[in-house]
Amino acid sequence: MLITQRPFSLHMPALVVERLAPGQSTTLKEAPPIALSNVKRLSLTAECTYGAKAKKPIRVLVRGSYDGVIYDTVDLHTLNHEL
Repeated sequence: MLITQRPFSLHMPALVVERLAPGQSTTLKEAPPIALSNVKRLSLTAECTYGAKAKKPIRVLVRGSYDGVIYDTVDLHTLNHEL
């Protein structure tokens, strides 16, 4: 890939889930590791819609891994979305 625009952006879905039931979570196996060793800045966007009876918002937990296989047990970042 040849990038000529600076800064450039590359849209790459990290995880796409059609539906999560209340209290349901995804697993690390559902999101492939993304190598960020040469990345200086990153934006993470989470999009969702809630059912009419929703009571709790989604939480996005970002985990780190040095090899894409073994993950840290402490979140690098936690994003709490509002209803």
